Amino acid sequence: MKLFSKTFGVFEIIEISILILIYYYFTFMIKSDIPDHVMIIKNYAIYNISTPANFLYYFIVYLLSFFSSNTTILCIISVYVLAFSTFFKYVIVKKVISSEISNSYKCANTLASLISFSLLFAFSLPSILIFKGLLSTLSLSPNVWHNSTTIFVMPFVILLFWTSLKQLKEFQVKRLFFIAVLIITTVLIKPSFIFVFIVTYPVFLFKKYLFSKLFWINLIPIILASLIVLIEYYFIYVESSSVEDKSSIAIDLFYIINTRYAHGNWMYIIAVFISTIVSGYLFPIVLLFRNKQLFKEEMIQFAILCSIIGLIIGYSLYETGCRSLHCNLTWQNIMCSFLLFLVCIVQLLKLIAANPLKWKAYRIEISIFALHFLSGILYFFKVLVTASYS
Repeated sequence: MKLFSKTFGVFEIIEISILILIYYYFTFMIKSDIPDHVMIIKNYAIYNISTPANFLYYFIVYLLSFFSSNTTILCIISVYVLAFSTFFKYVIVKKVISSEISNSYKCANTLASLISFSLLFAFSLPSILIFKGLLSTLSLSPNVWHNSTTIFVMPFVILLFWTSLKQLKEFQVKRLFFIAVLIITTVLIKPSFIFVFIVTYPVFLFKKYLFSKLFWINLIPIILASLIVLIEYYFIYVESSSVEDKSSIAIDLFYIINTRYAHGNWMYIIAVFISTIVSGYLFPIVLLFRNKQLFKEEMIQFAILCSIIGLIIGYSLYETGCRSLHCNLTWQNIMCSFLLFLVCIVQLLKLIAANPLKWKAYRIEISIFALHFLSGILYFFKVLVTASYS
């Protein structure tokens, strides 16, 4: 078996082993969302307490455990589900990168494997919240390791984003159905990215088709997504909420930062906001402003608009009631950040291939991406030392 393969090689075996170890630690060794989500399954199995409206992750773990109510078994299944979900994310990213650079590099497969792996571990650089001991909380990192549903949904988010880009280039009816399936799957796991998608995708459809027939046909999955989100909203905030557990969505700029850390200090709020933007997006910022022609690329435009809409949602909306500090309306920022990193690394690889100086012309961009990767490694050391994912 080769070290690097187009399908499955030694490198992939090593990667899966690393992922299993990581999720084992996050499940059994520290307090994270993973064992909390196991308790949701266990409560359903024993007490018939309903699962959240976005039930698909919980159902998959419960199904693969053969409908067990044993905490240890459910946790072990969770470890493997999350490890293989992340590996599936790697496979998709590798395929995307390979398809984009295969004609430009002799070692395209090896390069795609290494870059895809490094993208899995890319992380936000430390913001000023590092002085509060926080690397993950409120960061705009392209990856997260402690939240089950975000991890599980990411492969489908990437597929939806990339399939939509292909549909914008060339309309296909079968692709329209695939987009619809991806939307339904994504909403049933975690609808965060769909909040962004139903705003951004129609913009690019309108840009290409105006109000022609194809615009309205391509809009069908968006209408479907909107309906499903409204149904989920009803079950989450209306139907399933008891009087003492009542929640809704409200508008309040920088609510989480202000309530948790700033306590009315607007200078600190702005400082945290700017710091998290720069530390989270330093690689895309530097790449795009040193290579402004990339702003013309549709994949870049799509990812940037997704990120902007995601930030608007995350920094202006919050949940009231018992969920007010859960940050449930910020998960799309993690997803959009990864998409932005993905399209930026694809474009950087194309720039390197086309430039006579090759990688030497882009040492700054490569160095900053390497810093994001090293920050990901630093994050794991921090988790090991503090036994906290934050």
